[in-house]
Amino acid sequence: MPAGPHGNAEPACPDPWRDAGPRPASEDEILALVDAAFPSRSPHVPFGRGHDCAELVALARDGTGCPAPVSHSLLQDSNPVFQDAGRSALSADLFLQDVHFRTGYFLPEEAGGKALSAAVGDLAAAGAVPLGFALGLMLPPGTSSSTLARIFSGMAGRARDYGIVLAGGDLCAAPLFGFSVTVWGAPAGPGAPFLRRGCAGADDVVFVIGPCGLARAGLWALERSGRKAAELLPACCRAHLEPRPLLREGRALALTAQKKGAQGRVSLMDVSDGPARDLPRLLGGLGADLAVGPELLHPELAEAAGQMGASPDALFLLGGEDYALLGTCPEALWPDVQAAAPGAARLGRVRREAGLLLRGRPFTARGFDHFTDAAARTPEESRL
Repeated sequence: MPAGPHGNAEPACPDPWRDAGPRPASEDEILALVDAAFPSRSPHVPFGRGHDCAELVALARDGTGCPAPVSHSLLQDSNPVFQDAGRSALSADLFLQDVHFRTGYFLPEEAGGKALSAAVGDLAAAGAVPLGFALGLMLPPGTSSSTLARIFSGMAGRARDYGIVLAGGDLCAAPLFGFSVTVWGAPAGPGAPFLRRGCAGADDVVFVIGPCGLARAGLWALERSGRKAAELLPACCRAHLEPRPLLREGRALALTAQKKGAQGRVSLMDVSDGPARDLPRLLGGLGADLAVGPELLHPELAEAAGQMGASPDALFLLGGEDYALLGTCPEALWPDVQAAAPGAARLGRVRREAGLLLRGRPFTARGFDHFTDAAARTPEESRL
């Protein structure tokens, strides 16, 4: 310890990065601190935070919104899709080694592809057409050119699938591999809404598009057996290693909401932390009564649940990183939603009272949270 001006040892300064105060117990507590520090809305961000994407509005010199129609052709579509240049959707995701993926069973091209797909999933939930992305890349010492080429090959393949271009970014040396991906997109058509959370009403239909629970089971199997797990649970492992966001379904729902005059009554989000964790975020203070019917369960899910010592229903509701779509709509609009997204399946109905019910009984498990202490998890969650 250095000596003070009179030869005495100076007292140690408190470490502001490691103080003894209370720790946030969940992502929601950290987000509450964000909300306390930063305003959420502005003329440029009229709907604020809390949705899968931030909705941005171009401003004229007087500060008012200034939309202007332009056209844009998706690389994977033969017909042009018209956009509003004055509105865009923006989202950002992190994908870090030993937090989101392990090099022990992820191939470099799979990690690159999933890093981009996870971010694009937010655009699917907004019903947006992807336009571009920026990449922040963290590389540990000794990373070879061939490993980098494989990472970029996997990411570039997904970018071609989604019709988007890498616009720029940054890179740095780091102890582990990491990706920071920012994506942006445009409305599905002229005047089409971006879909958001918090639009549900009591007795609305709760629906899901795409399987849930597979990626969680794939993670469990890969952690136990590495790449050999794919021999026993191929669909589960593929769901974890190579998820595909449901862009066409999201855009179709946005256009349906516009066509039926239901802007602000169709809500949507992607399943990143599991339906049980994500549904309360979607419902905005309301609750839901759910019934996981057999049509919602992928054929491989029962086998995986048996190996994990869990029920298929619980695995479906607690699973995360499936990038399926959760949504709500008025009952009268449900046939139109099914026609627009044929894979949509009814999961339940919205309740006025907060909380989730599974076939009329409380379902309190909540799935994955980066900041929840494992000791505080319910027994059902701990088994998974």
